Amino acid sequence: KLICRTSDGDTSIINPEIWKEKLNWTFVKIRLAVGELERAGMVERVSETADQWIMRILHREFSLANVDKIQSDLDRLREERLRRLGEMVNYCKTTDCRRNTTLAYFGDDVTVPGTKSTFCCDNCSRPESKEPPTIHKPLSKIDMPRFINGSDIYSVLEGLDALWPTVGKTRLIKVLRGSKAKDVERFDDSPMLGIFENIPVASVEAFILELIDAGLMHQGDEDEYFVCSITQKGRAAWENRTPLKVLLPPKRHLSNGLSQKTTHSIEDFCESDTLLFNELRDWRTDQARAEGGIPAFQVLSNRTLEDLTLRRPQNAVEVREVHGIGEMKLQKYGDALLDMLR
Repeated sequence: KLICRTSDGDTSIINPEIWKEKLNWTFVKIRLAVGELERAGMVERVSETADQWIMRILHREFSLANVDKIQSDLDRLREERLRRLGEMVNYCKTTDCRRNTTLAYFGDDVTVPGTKSTFCCDNCSRPESKEPPTIHKPLSKIDMPRFINGSDIYSVLEGLDALWPTVGKTRLIKVLRGSKAKDVERFDDSPMLGIFENIPVASVEAFILELIDAGLMHQGDEDEYFVCSITQKGRAAWENRTPLKVLLPPKRHLSNGLSQKTTHSIEDFCESDTLLFNELRDWRTDQARAEGGIPAFQVLSNRTLEDLTLRRPQNAVEVREVHGIGEMKLQKYGDALLDMLR
């Protein structure tokens, strides 16, 4: 319709800027649409400048045959683009010589891969692995422990094994460091949140890479969204407490001479602690229901309840020092918490 409206007899002047304004199309999409009309025999390009195209209108009626022709061309273009995308992905994934792969693609003769003294490509320069690559099979899901001890490698491995959903390395680092980022909110109630609080990002990342290098953790490729998950070797390690060379990231000592806060294991709870923790958890459930059925972790996280149980603060100042309680939560829940703690 736009072509016919701007026509002068059998010719039409197409100004891409007007098409962009009326259809909100990009220049590439306009050119593609006009090209499809040409291939369908509807229009013929007479001349073209940087600002406009002059088209000759061959047919003003848009028949079903034209529609089928355009749809067929679009399907063919889509298949061709997917094929090219597949070729690029395969090139990225290949373990063969990349130089020879490129030469063969363009029909040239392949060459002998480079020697150790001559760089050929990253694949040819990579040291040969003495062990065949292992295929990672996802393990069955396990329940998350109620408590994770951030100072115990086996407890940390068990927590990583139970963490669900699995996430990529960057988000996993955020979870372990207790980030307040929005993409970590779903883990607010997880005992894994913040077990490496105050430890530098580089140290936590180095720890994860060590787990991967040791075969205790697997990081998927782009088809698996790069998620990190514990391997069978990693699960066997924490289940059997196998001696490991991997070390936990070193704790950062704060300016006041104290080490970072760490989460506590269930062994830290005596009978009275367990009773208090259960009372706090029941109160949290009722409070969440009273606030319109919000998730319980939005009231207070499990880690906050644990810290309250072990610290047993007796006044507002001490409550404010508990993990996860800021000024707003102190004003909102402080009195109720002190009634239970005193």
